[in-house]
Amino acid sequence: MKDELQRLNDAVPRILAVVEMAESGQQEITGALKKWLWQLKDALDEAENVLDELDYLKLQKQVEGKASEHEKASGSKEHGYSGRGKVRGFLSESTRKVGEAFKSDPTLERLRGAVKRLDEVAAGVGDFISTLQLLEFQRLHQQHQTQSTVPDSETGSGPTEIRVPDRNAGPDLTEGKVFGRDEEREELLEWLKKDESSTSVSLFSIIGLGGVGKTTLTQLVYKDDSLTNSFDHKIWVTVSTHFDVEKVMADIIEFAETKRPKVTELPALQKALKKLASSGKFLLVLDDAWNGDNRSGWGKLFAPLTSGHKGSKILLTTRSVTVAKMAASALGALGGSRNEPMKLKPLDDDKFLSLFNQYAFAGVDSCDYRKLESIGKKIARRLGGLPLAAKTIGALLNTELDDRHWNGILHADNISDQAQKRDGVMTVLMLSYHHLPMHLRPCFAYCSIFPQDYEFNKDDLVFMWMALGLIQKSSHQTLEDTGRGYFDYLVKLSLLEQLQYSDGYNMHDLLHDLARKVSDGDCFRFVGDMSIDKIPNTVRHLHFETDKLDLLKDVGKWKNLRTLVLVFRGYVNEHAKAFEDAFKSLESIRVLRLDVDGMNVLPEAIGNLRHIRYLSICHQISRLPSSFCRLYQLQVLVCRHDSTATETVLGLNNLISLRHLIPCGAYYEKIEGIGSLTSLQGLSFAAEAYKLSELKEMRDLRELKIRGLESHNHHEEVSTIELHRKKNLLKLELVRFDDSDVADEYEQMFDRLQPPDGLRELKINGYQGARSPCWMDPDLLINLERVSLECGRAWKHLPSLGKLPYLTRLTLSALPSLQQINCEGGFQQLKQLSIYDCEQWEEWCGLEAEAVPWCPLLKELVIRKCPRLKALPPLPLGLQSLELEDVGLSDSPTFWVGSSCGLFRHHLTSLRALWIENCPKLRMSPDTVTPVDCFALPSLRSLWLVDCGGSDGLTPALLMQGSLTSLLALALRGANHITAFPFEVECRRFTSLRVLRLTGCDELASVECPKLVQAAAAATPASIIKREEEQGFTSTVEELEIDDPFLLHVEPLRKLTSVRRLEIGDGSHLEAALAEPWLLQNSTSLRSLYLWGKAKILPSSLQTLSSLEYLTLGEACDLQSLPQLPLSLRTLMIGGCNETLKERCRENEGADWPNIQTHPRIYP
Repeated sequence: MKDELQRLNDAVPRILAVVEMAESGQQEITGALKKWLWQLKDALDEAENVLDELDYLKLQKQVEGKASEHEKASGSKEHGYSGRGKVRGFLSESTRKVGEAFKSDPTLERLRGAVKRLDEVAAGVGDFISTLQLLEFQRLHQQHQTQSTVPDSETGSGPTEIRVPDRNAGPDLTEGKVFGRDEEREELLEWLKKDESSTSVSLFSIIGLGGVGKTTLTQLVYKDDSLTNSFDHKIWVTVSTHFDVEKVMADIIEFAETKRPKVTELPALQKALKKLASSGKFLLVLDDAWNGDNRSGWGKLFAPLTSGHKGSKILLTTRSVTVAKMAASALGALGGSRNEPMKLKPLDDDKFLSLFNQYAFAGVDSCDYRKLESIGKKIARRLGGLPLAAKTIGALLNTELDDRHWNGILHADNISDQAQKRDGVMTVLMLSYHHLPMHLRPCFAYCSIFPQDYEFNKDDLVFMWMALGLIQKSSHQTLEDTGRGYFDYLVKLSLLEQLQYSDGYNMHDLLHDLARKVSDGDCFRFVGDMSIDKIPNTVRHLHFETDKLDLLKDVGKWKNLRTLVLVFRGYVNEHAKAFEDAFKSLESIRVLRLDVDGMNVLPEAIGNLRHIRYLSICHQISRLPSSFCRLYQLQVLVCRHDSTATETVLGLNNLISLRHLIPCGAYYEKIEGIGSLTSLQGLSFAAEAYKLSELKEMRDLRELKIRGLESHNHHEEVSTIELHRKKNLLKLELVRFDDSDVADEYEQMFDRLQPPDGLRELKINGYQGARSPCWMDPDLLINLERVSLECGRAWKHLPSLGKLPYLTRLTLSALPSLQQINCEGGFQQLKQLSIYDCEQWEEWCGLEAEAVPWCPLLKELVIRKCPRLKALPPLPLGLQSLELEDVGLSDSPTFWVGSSCGLFRHHLTSLRALWIENCPKLRMSPDTVTPVDCFALPSLRSLWLVDCGGSDGLTPALLMQGSLTSLLALALRGANHITAFPFEVECRRFTSLRVLRLTGCDELASVECPKLVQAAAAATPASIIKREEEQGFTSTVEELEIDDPFLLHVEPLRKLTSVRRLEIGDGSHLEAALAEPWLLQNSTSLRSLYLWGKAKILPSSLQTLSSLEYLTLGEACDLQSLPQLPLSLRTLMIGGCNETLKERCRENEGADWPNIQTHPRIYP
């Protein structure tokens, strides 16, 4: 074996260099040259497989106890990565012991075969290199000729402007504003809010070039706040290149119901879709439809959708006029309404340049780069006004702010006028790919195996790259951290984009096309009714989605398969032979993701996957096969559904390469000898289930949670953990449940749990000591960024946490013995501070010694249920959110203004949310009252004032100031001193108000806010009814909550005509108070009615509510009968039903049964 390994050592570097040379060039390789390249890759992959198998056998011997102590020490940590790096790494070490260990193993024959294959392909490497060099010379010569016609002033001859900007890592490029689409946005919103008079469902199409911003515009209106209550169902489905009617239907149902339908045949899917559509008013987005030019296909899709309620909308985006016409024709034939499509044009020059500069000069001031500004304008003019081109090319330019780089982009073939006329934006995007570092290209290309509009999880994708050997090993970083750096760089270049409303990321459809193009032959997605012959023989990474069990037998045809994402939508018996055979053939697999309906038990053959590093199980399984414990190279195990397994899984401690078990909480307590898994990066450890000594050798842990610590059981044993030796530990959580421990013993036990000084996050829950652990000294844990201390019944004294230089988030909760908080050091980096349930806390100490503001960077402050606290330190002007509940404050909060402080004396432009509840002592001190024009909260969006004192309290002062122009939500409770709301002139300035809640405001007389969309009012009508007067209430109230139905007789509520949801808290006077005129004027809009309280009789006018779908009777104990109900009603819920009413509602026999028998869902 030693000779064979030496021959590999000679041949592999040469072939690797050739392959990398071929893949690094910008010239496309085709024909015989491409075939030759695949032969080189095949030979390298075979060599890697053999070497990887040697690693597997080495690990096997280690598990079986046959390896030497040296082998045990190195194990998988030395070779815990795969890919071409493994070939280099393995060959660089001594081969003597390897040869002795495996010379009789069958692997030796495979090694000889791999060497022979490498010899054969290496024989022609010289000719291959010559051909590559010729192609690259021709490309460069052509580019030189193009540039030679450009004047020197444009090519950048002369002094080169090179500047290294002083900037941060770069802004979040995914949160930029949308440029130049205001008119289109308003047009779409107007259409979405309009109820069509003649049809239930209408269609609107947006047509435009790829990259022009169709999806971005659609997302903008889809997420618009004004549509929050306009639709019962909002559904987003990406159609993509292959228009598969059954798949689109299933996707719609899955999006709405959060689970995939089990049916797969067209009639059954249409029936399910019709049921969904008929359940309410919907908005359906069909994004990026390419080739759906089959009218019958659109007709099959739209037929069940026409059952939607009046006002339902379908919004279609496409690059094809033909597709838009075909879809409109199909819906029109079914009686649906069609609108003239919107043809989205490229951005005009000014708007495009603004967007381009946002990315090109991200993190710097463009005024400091005048020469680059000039070059940038020339580049921008060549990008055709397409926003996607602005993002990608702008981000590429931002990586190097020097004119040589920018001129190189300006004169690149990819953005020449000829190239764009021929290939459109794709040639521009290819430029971004060619400028990617070599190690990032396969990472980007790999994304193509996922569907368009797929939501990427950062760590999940990084773990896959890691399993495939795409991440370069670093001496100072883990593979995970290096991979996250790769991911962040792709985001910086706008090749991946963070989603606005989640932690996920996605890829633009054109960039997905680019990834698919550059990964041709390497990656493939098989979906729907494709022919199996379309899958190339060279495929390495395969997404295989089918509902046909017989197709699984073909999976084994591709011997070089490294990734398999298997999605099976038919139901499969757990003993299905097709799955067993498929697993037997996956000889080279590294990444396996299974989403298989009905597979409760993994096939026994999974134990044969010697190379597997990443396994994700997306369906629920009841147990793991015994062979699972032979997966010695498995690094990542993901169980996306809680396992129903109950028995201890024997042998899981054999998975000695395992680094991540996600979330798989059910398995943690079922692993005997868990301490053997020394490569784990994160662990939730149950002290009651294991010996703490199991943790001693687990020194690679980065996150550790220890549950159930008790002094009488673990007092001595905690020392064996040796937390301080776990130098990689970043996050530590210590949790207990039993509260019977003696404080002194508990303190001594915790003193022995000192973490390493590199710890960044600490959470302690249930600490029973009075003093803090001795290691909670700011000088010992200097790197802490987050601290959470909860449920410490006796904890009286905290350390000086304000001295922690990097602390950004602090939470203190349920510390009833705590009396003071030491602020020494001033919390200079703190951004979030939350304090709850500290009944004895009275004061802050250490502030007097500070010459600088307390918490100067604080953004969010929450204090709840701390009744003894009398005062707050001066707050920073940058505060964005302030919540005070059940706090004993008597003086209003003050803010730092330079070297002094005052109450709202300057414009608090950052404050967005203010919540003050149950602070009855809170007053506006006479010496702090300021004029209205100095009392400005222009950014405040939410104001909640509950039980905050009388006429001299904070409530009137806040409401009198007229700068609340951004206020969206206002809640007042217990403001009995207010006689008009709040003061008519000031109220009219609430131009953005959408949510209003009034409770216990007995003297309130009037309400007038010009843009109110949602209102909730609760009060007694004692004085209101006496003051009816015209107020010109112009709002369109859609949701109304009141306690007393008599309020519907009062201005301005009696004039409401568009209420969709009405909730009444006291139904005792319902028949007299629920006026028939009010019901009639809201009969076509009212869809949901909630009646609480003990109603004795319901008004007969309920049957006039022609749009009512949901009726809830919360307390029907006094209700004796039901009136005739509208035919539109779909759900009737009756709570507290008395025996008389039960009898009257008895099926087929009760007197009221005819009134309710047509309603599909009744909950008595």
